[in-house]
Amino acid sequence: MTAKYSGSLTGEPIMLHETRLVAKKLLDGQSEQEIKEELIESNEFGYKTKKSIPKRLSAIFRRLKKLDNDLLRIIVEDLSGDGKVIVVYAIALENRLFGELISEIISKRLVIKDFEFPRTEIFNFITNKGELNEQIGSFKDYTKYRLSLSMFNILKKAGIITIKDKKPLLRPIIISYSLKNILNKEK
Repeated sequence: MTAKYSGSLTGEPIMLHETRLVAKKLLDGQSEQEIKEELIESNEFGYKTKKSIPKRLSAIFRRLKKLDNDLLRIIVEDLSGDGKVIVVYAIALENRLFGELISEIISKRLVIKDFEFPRTEIFNFITNKGELNEQIGSFKDYTKYRLSLSMFNILKKAGIITIKDKKPLLRPIIISYSLKNILNKEK
């Protein structure tokens, strides 16, 4: 069965720092519950209030469950920028709409070297998907707008979108040879 579409990314940014902390604790053998209790108590995320930590942790755990220990290690070590790529990959695996944006729009544009990426591109993608899918079609325009902003910001923080002369451009991501081999095995 194909995963349902979700609007959850409206409140779930990329969270690179937080994901790295959680991945390290998972690799150290801590349980989700232990990590949750520790991070809420210590506020290692550095949030103004601890109130949003449980929701953010829930998103991070959903993403990281899709990855094996080799990929978690790369997130933690992140020596070459591969960690950002893996976090985006985990989001794409966990969130169907984001995954389809990556495979249907971003990847294809990068292959043909069409790097211009207007800010409206993601909103238009979501709207077009809504015409084909009842679930996405039921999203309010405001939700579609917030989703498009969140997806744009995830791509920007990951370095896949860059801003040049106030124009968003897609930027090819270079990954290490070892990560390329790992991802090819995942397929």
